[in-house]
Amino acid sequence: MTRTLKIATLLVLTLCVASVAVAQSTTEVIVHKTGTVVAKYDGKVAVQMDDGSIKEFTPAPGKTVMIGGVATTYETLKVGTVLEADFVKTETTTPVKVTTVKNGKLIKKVGNTLMVQMADGSYKKFTPPSGVKFLVDGKETGIADLREGMNLTATLVSTKEETTTAAEIKGLTGVAPAAPAPAAAPAPAPAPEPA
Repeated sequence: MTRTLKIATLLVLTLCVASVAVAQSTTEVIVHKTGTVVAKYDGKVAVQMDDGSIKEFTPAPGKTVMIGGVATTYETLKVGTVLEADFVKTETTTPVKVTTVKNGKLIKKVGNTLMVQMADGSYKKFTPPSGVKFLVDGKETGIADLREGMNLTATLVSTKEETTTAAEIKGLTGVAPAAPAPAAAPAPAPAPEPA
């Protein structure tokens, strides 16, 4: 590879890395959810959400929730309590450019899979994406024209997007289950009939 080509390749790599930092995007969505506490166990709360699914939550120790205006902890939370919360869902999408510059000798080619002996003597297996071009003896060559024994140089650039999602609960409140109706008082015994 000539010195000019090496400098050009380095410049392209620098521009690729610079473009990654600029293209990241973050989106926040607020979702209002309701659910009913169906179980409490081992410091966890199982809640049946409004869509019918069951979600398990682990409240932080000492965390309180306002239930009907009363601060309620895990210990005093009752099964049947209806909870409401706003979930702030944050999605971050980052395009990732993976760039690999390889110099080596093609040892074996099977379909689009290549076994290459690298400049340091190690062997690597590659399955490059379709349409990739290789530099062989100063000429651009497609994968179909590669032959075993050729010395080749390739710059493989692939772009993929990675999305990470985080959710945070904000404004958790609830309504306690209705207290059971008091038991009916026993009916008074009938008065004895006069003799």
